[in-house]
Amino acid sequence: MNAVAEQNLQGHDVEANADERIVAALLEKGRLKDADLVRARRLQEETGGSLLTLLARLGLVSERDHAETSAAVLGLPLVSAKDAPELPPEGVALTAKFMKQFHIVPIGEGESHVDVLVADAQDVYALDAVRLATGREVRPCLALRSEIDDLIERWHGQGRSAMGAIVETAEGESGDLDDVEHLRDLASEAPVIRLVNLVIQRAVELRASDIHIEPFENRLKVRYRRTVASCCACRARNSTCASARCRPRTAKAW
Repeated sequence: MNAVAEQNLQGHDVEANADERIVAALLEKGRLKDADLVRARRLQEETGGSLLTLLARLGLVSERDHAETSAAVLGLPLVSAKDAPELPPEGVALTAKFMKQFHIVPIGEGESHVDVLVADAQDVYALDAVRLATGREVRPCLALRSEIDDLIERWHGQGRSAMGAIVETAEGESGDLDDVEHLRDLASEAPVIRLVNLVIQRAVELRASDIHIEPFENRLKVRYRRTVASCCACRARNSTCASARCRPRTAKAW
């Protein structure tokens, strides 16, 4: 066996051992039921993959419980992506595709290190890729996957960033908000049309069934509702199946 293969095998064994310790901690804290674990292990034998990833996909462990327990077991800080700086570090160039795929985002840097938020601190491939790309030590912190995805979108994506730019443009052209006729004219102008098109485009990308728009005094919140499969097998594969017993359930996507 060559050195690379042996190193990969050892890394897999370490990851599996950490998974079991995290699962044991979830059981001890009452965040995971024994019956649900048995069901997940049975499904893991059929589909393969990480047990923790499977538990999350099946909805048997909440995202926050997973992150908090992983941080405690692995001895890593749990950071809120909402507390990240306004702008990303300038000296770290990673593609948005890579960050979205592996749920990892740099939030700080120094001469010899890069601080990153990760949803899975045991993803050695992603951490090694950042280390090779930057030539610096990678210091991981755990964060909720949804918060990391939102931060990537805010810093590097086109969705919310584009939406914010369109809203700012529309506000700059709004003039007297008390003028009803002017508001009617504004509704037919390009910024508003682009905003509506973007909202619908994001709904299509998310395969959403509903769009909820909540106006506030100084902001606007857009929520999307989409359906995901409730059958254990298809939820584990993150897809739908043709089984007559598979019934869709609704879930909110923010």
